[in-house]
Amino acid sequence: MQAINKDTFEQYRQVFGTTKMMSLWQEFKESTENKLKNIENSSLEEIRLCFHSLRSSSLVFGLDELSKNCELIEEAVISGEKIAEIKKYIDKTKKLFYNACESVNILLDNM
Repeated sequence: MQAINKDTFEQYRQVFGTTKMMSLWQEFKESTENKLKNIENSSLEEIRLCFHSLRSSSLVFGLDELSKNCELIEEAVISGEKIAEIKKYIDKTKKLFYNACESVNILLDNM
């Protein structure tokens, strides 16, 4: 499981409330699953934009490691790294995301 920055998560939960936070998580999770399913067929610019969006969104849920990996992908695309290397980062990000899902679901189930 991925570690969650519980302080950050709790700050946003206090702002939005538990019910809204659960709803936001569902939206984020479903949206991210859809994006990651189709990412392999995307252009480099679409990949960059996708992970730029995921980078900031994941921070709301305290997913610092996922966010940092998204930033690596963004930087790799901008700096012109080979697609094979970028795909390695994408594979790692997918694993981080699915581990994060488990961690956040457990946290939300205990609220």
